[in-house]
Amino acid sequence: MNFTNAFGTITAILTVLSTIMASVLKCEPIAELTAKCSASFLSPDLAGYAAAGFAVLTIILKLLRPGGALGSLFGATAVVVPAAKSGPGVVTKAQVASK
Repeated sequence: MNFTNAFGTITAILTVLSTIMASVLKCEPIAELTAKCSASFLSPDLAGYAAAGFAVLTIILKLLRPGGALGSLFGATAVVVPAAKSGPGVVTKAQVASK
């Protein structure tokens, strides 16, 4: 099992979540694993739900990538090209069928 995409999925979620919390929701850390959010358009009670929603959106977008549901999250993915455009670093339908 290739864990490269698993780590990529986790870091993508954390990156998106932390960026949104810092810039959009105006969150500041006050203690370990605790933050105070002060966005004027979103109540503090809903800030956590908004962050969780963005994390779910990130996972859904990764699930819709080529490679299948679990392949996109935990496996290796590749773009398949026609045989006429084959070359180093690309995958053809014949190579996929042979696996």
